[in-house]
Amino acid sequence: LAREGKDFEIKAKEVEIYSILPQKTDDDNLFRFEIWCSAGTYIRSLGHDIFASINVLATMEKLTRTMSGSFNIGGALSIDDIRNDSIGALIKVEDVLPNIGRIELNEEQFFKLKNGVIQKYKAGSGEFLAIYNNECVALVEIENEHMRSKINLM
Repeated sequence: LAREGKDFEIKAKEVEIYSILPQKTDDDNLFRFEIWCSAGTYIRSLGHDIFASINVLATMEKLTRTMSGSFNIGGALSIDDIRNDSIGALIKVEDVLPNIGRIELNEEQFFKLKNGVIQKYKAGSGEFLAIYNNECVALVEIENEHMRSKINLM
């Protein structure tokens, strides 16, 4: 919005900052921090607030996310590795979401699901991984005995 010259207000949001550790640099005009914070933290806004609190103008030059949940930058892959899965490192959806229930689809249910049809399904309620032919094909939601696709993975 700022690039478009539009006015906007950033709404306050409660987040947790667990630590802010300054990192040594060889440049007196360059400040580097390692920040450990809760999800939803706007790091650019945090940087702005830090320097505004000491009456200093600053520009963020670089932002690198080094960790998110159980993933960290040490396990990052190149685009070529992802395209080719040349090192066999791609993680299956069901391995990333181990606590979500699974439902097995038959051929008719799979056909309806991949075509966006909301269908009757009597199996609890909530979110489930839909499995067809031993492959995770969607994240589905079941509510009032109706199943709909939330995220299509086909």
